[in-house]
Amino acid sequence: MLTGGELREPKESMVGEFAYNNLMRVSANKCFMGCSGISSSAGITTAVLAEVAINELMLRQCTGTSFVLADSSKVGHNHSFVSSELNKIDYLITDDHASKEHCESIKEKGVKIITIHEL
Repeated sequence: MLTGGELREPKESMVGEFAYNNLMRVSANKCFMGCSGISSSAGITTAVLAEVAINELMLRQCTGTSFVLADSSKVGHNHSFVSSELNKIDYLITDDHASKEHCESIKEKGVKIITIHEL
Protein backbone atom coordinates (compact mmCIF):
# COMPACT_ATOMS: atom_id res chain seq x y z
CA MET A 1 0.00 0.00 0.00
CA LEU A 2 1.34 3.44 -0.88
CA THR A 3 0.27 6.72 0.68
CA GLY A 4 0.48 8.71 -2.51
CA GLY A 5 1.59 12.32 -2.43
CA GLU A 6 4.67 14.07 -3.73
CA LEU A 7 7.58 11.75 -4.49
CA ARG A 8 10.82 13.24 -3.12
CA GLU A 9 13.98 12.25 -4.96
CA PRO A 10 16.53 10.78 -4.35
CA LYS A 11 15.09 9.20 -1.17
CA GLU A 12 11.85 8.26 -2.92
CA SER A 13 9.81 9.32 0.11
CA MET A 14 6.17 10.27 -0.28
CA VAL A 15 5.28 13.54 1.40
CA GLY A 16 2.81 16.39 1.25
CA GLU A 17 -0.82 17.00 2.13
CA PHE A 18 -2.16 14.09 0.06
CA ALA A 19 0.13 11.58 1.82
CA TYR A 20 -0.62 13.16 5.21
CA ASN A 21 -4.39 12.99 4.71
CA ASN A 22 -4.19 9.34 3.67
CA LEU A 23 -2.08 8.44 6.72
CA MET A 24 -4.62 10.14 8.98
CA ARG A 25 -6.95 7.26 8.10
CA VAL A 26 -4.46 4.51 8.91
CA SER A 27 -3.70 2.79 12.18
CA ALA A 28 -0.64 0.55 12.21
CA ASN A 29 0.31 -2.02 14.81
CA LYS A 30 3.96 -1.73 13.72
CA CYS A 31 5.91 1.14 12.22
CA PHE A 32 9.21 0.84 10.35
CA MET A 33 10.77 4.19 9.58
CA GLY A 34 14.01 5.29 7.99
CA CYS A 35 15.91 8.44 8.89
CA SER A 36 18.85 10.59 7.84
CA GLY A 37 20.34 10.54 11.34
CA ILE A 38 19.70 9.34 14.88
CA SER A 39 21.40 10.45 18.08
CA SER A 40 20.75 10.69 21.80
CA SER A 41 20.99 14.48 21.63
CA ALA A 42 18.66 15.30 18.71
CA GLY A 43 16.59 12.13 18.32
CA ILE A 44 15.47 11.10 14.83
CA THR A 45 16.43 13.61 12.16
CA THR A 46 15.93 14.05 8.44
CA ALA A 47 17.44 16.17 5.71
CA VAL A 48 14.00 16.76 4.12
CA LEU A 49 11.61 19.15 5.90
CA ALA A 50 8.53 17.68 4.20
CA GLU A 51 9.25 14.28 5.82
CA VAL A 52 8.90 15.62 9.36
CA ALA A 53 5.08 15.84 9.36
CA ILE A 54 4.75 12.39 7.76
CA ASN A 55 7.16 10.78 10.25
CA GLU A 56 5.49 12.43 13.26
CA LEU A 57 2.05 11.35 12.09
CA MET A 58 3.08 7.76 11.41
CA LEU A 59 4.54 7.45 14.91
CA ARG A 60 1.30 8.88 16.35
CA GLN A 61 -0.81 6.47 14.30
CA CYS A 62 1.23 3.45 15.43
CA THR A 63 -0.58 1.51 18.16
CA GLY A 64 2.22 -1.00 18.69
CA THR A 65 5.95 -1.27 18.26
CA SER A 66 7.93 1.32 16.34
CA PHE A 67 11.28 0.64 14.67
CA VAL A 68 13.84 3.00 13.14
CA LEU A 69 16.17 1.54 10.53
CA ALA A 70 19.51 3.33 10.28
CA ASP A 71 22.79 2.03 8.97
CA SER A 72 25.96 2.82 10.91
CA SER A 73 26.64 5.99 8.88
CA LYS A 74 23.49 7.54 10.39
CA VAL A 75 23.96 6.54 14.04
CA GLY A 76 25.31 9.43 16.09
CA HIS A 77 24.70 11.94 13.31
CA ASN A 78 22.15 14.76 13.13
CA HIS A 79 20.49 16.42 10.19
CA SER A 80 18.60 19.66 9.81
CA PHE A 81 15.08 18.66 10.87
CA VAL A 82 13.90 16.69 13.91
CA SER A 83 11.21 14.07 13.20
CA SER A 84 10.89 12.67 16.71
CA GLU A 85 12.38 12.37 20.14
CA LEU A 86 13.79 8.97 21.00
CA ASN A 87 11.07 8.25 23.57
CA LYS A 88 8.60 7.77 20.68
CA ILE A 89 10.40 4.70 19.32
CA ASP A 90 10.98 1.23 20.70
CA TYR A 91 13.82 -0.19 18.58
CA LEU A 92 16.75 0.93 16.47
CA ILE A 93 17.88 -1.58 13.85
CA THR A 94 21.44 -0.94 12.66
CA ASP A 95 24.54 -2.76 11.47
CA ASP A 96 27.51 -3.90 13.51
CA HIS A 97 29.68 -0.97 12.37
CA ALA A 98 27.60 1.52 14.40
CA SER A 99 29.56 3.35 17.09
CA LYS A 100 29.28 1.48 20.40
CA GLU A 101 29.41 4.82 22.24
CA HIS A 102 26.50 6.27 20.26
CA CYS A 103 24.50 3.06 20.59
CA GLU A 104 24.98 3.07 24.37
CA SER A 105 23.80 6.68 24.65
CA ILE A 106 20.70 5.82 22.57
CA LYS A 107 20.05 2.77 24.80
CA GLU A 108 20.19 5.05 27.84
CA LYS A 109 17.18 6.88 26.37
CA GLY A 110 15.17 3.63 26.53
CA VAL A 111 15.58 2.45 22.93
CA LYS A 112 16.38 -1.22 22.39
CA ILE A 113 18.97 -1.88 19.69
CA ILE A 114 18.98 -4.76 17.22
CA THR A 115 22.34 -5.17 15.49
CA ILE A 116 22.52 -6.89 12.14
CA HIS A 117 25.84 -8.55 11.39
CA GLU A 118 27.10 -8.09 7.85
CA LEU A 119 28.23 -11.16 5.94
